[in-house]
Parts: sequence; C-alpha cells; structure tokens
Amino acid sequence: RCFIALDGDVTDGDPLQETDPKAAVGSYRGVTISHIVGDNIGKTGCAIAGIPGHPVRDVSLEDISLRFEGGGSPEQAARLDVPESEANYPEATMFGVLPAYGFYARHAENLHLRDLDLDFGAPDARPPLVLQDVERLEIAGLSARADEPAGCVFRLRNVKDALIHGCRYHGTARRAADVDAGCRDIRITANAFGKPDITEGGMEVGLPAENCFVLSPPSSTDDGPVDSGATVWQAGFPLLKSISPERKKA
Repeated sequence: RCFIALDGDVTDGDPLQETDPKAAVGSYRGVTISHIVGDNIGKTGCAIAGIPGHPVRDVSLEDISLRFEGGGSPEQAARLDVPESEANYPEATMFGVLPAYGFYARHAENLHLRDLDLDFGAPDARPPLVLQDVERLEIAGLSARADEPAGCVFRLRNVKDALIHGCRYHGTARRAADVDAGCRDIRITANAFGKPDITEGGMEVGLPAENCFVLSPPSSTDDGPVDSGATVWQAGFPLLKSISPERKKA
C-alpha cells in the first residue's frame, strides 16, 4: 500500500532536542510516485498525511493501478475522526482502517492524483477517495469503482482550490462528490459520470458550500445561462451550480 506521513516527533527520544527551542517539525515535499501496480491489497487503505500546521507539499501520484481486498463497513466509511497520532512513528497501520478504500489524504498542499485506477474485491462501503484539509488539489483521469453504500466517489472536507476532471467510475454510486461547508473553489468538470441506467443519465452532486460549483456540458439551457444555485438536469449531463453572491450574474 502507499503510505506517506509526516512525523511530528523530531526529538527521536533525545532529551537535548526535547528542550531545544530550535527543534522543528521536518518536511515532506516534491515527491512523485508513479507506475505502480498492486493486487489483493489489505483493506486499511492508503494514507497521505501531514500534521496540523505542517502539510505535506507538492506530492504527485501518477499512473497507479491498485486492487484492494475490500470489505470496508459503513461505520468505517463514516469515520472522519481519524486520530492525528503526531508523536507516533509513521507506519502504514498507525491510523487504523481508513474511511476510503483507496486514498485518504489530510493536511496536504498542491496534491496531484493523476491516472489512478482503483477497484476492490469484496463489497466495500467506503468511497475511493476521502480528502480533508487539502489546498490546491488536482484529480485527473481517475477510474474507480464506487458502489451505492459509499454514497459518492469523492468525499471532500475543508478542501480549497480543487480541480477534478477527466474522471470516470463504475459501480452503483449515484453521487459524484460529497462536499462540506468548509470547502471553497471546487471545480468538477469534463468527467464521464453519466450512467444509462439512472434517470436523466447522471450522478447527483452534493455541494452545500459557497464558492463551489460543478460544470458539466452544457453550461446553459435552451432558456439561457443557468442562474446561481439552480439545479438543471439534461440528458446525460447533471449540472449543479452553487456560487457565492459575487459570482451571481448581474
């Protein structure tokens, strides 16, 4: 499994460092991981984790194909109180079973997830991706399974400045994204989320936060541009826009 975590304990048990005011948390930045294939991966999930005030930065995961064993429960999917464990030595099991069967990212800046192919064996109630406290996020070319127990493909919490594009999924999930009120500037565009066996051919997108919007073609209807906050369903393309007051059309 993929595991990236920043160690908050820089003293390594050295009493001199414990009293040194210059001792500082280390950094993790400028890392690219690519061209990986994995099968029958345990159900813990993969973590990309900084610590509060010290995010991992400039991390890219590219061209990665992973198949997990699955078996995640609804209780595990709802687990968004993952402990920080700052003082613990970083290891893959330190957070327990994660709320995403694929990747769980927290406290990160400038994170790029490109061309990931994620799947599982046994039924899993967790979404492929859960992201918390992430700024400057790109998800591009994702292909993942997401079934209805998961409720969505992407779960975003306190995410700012994100672009999700060129993605597709297979499975029974109806919702593309679950976005909380702490999110800002979320753009979801040019994806293939339509399903022919769902009325109107598209997935729902839940976006309660201001400054978050989804644009899937077309960006207007026969009656003209879509007003702020309007929900429009057209064959094959769901469009939901939730725009802050300053972005409303005159």
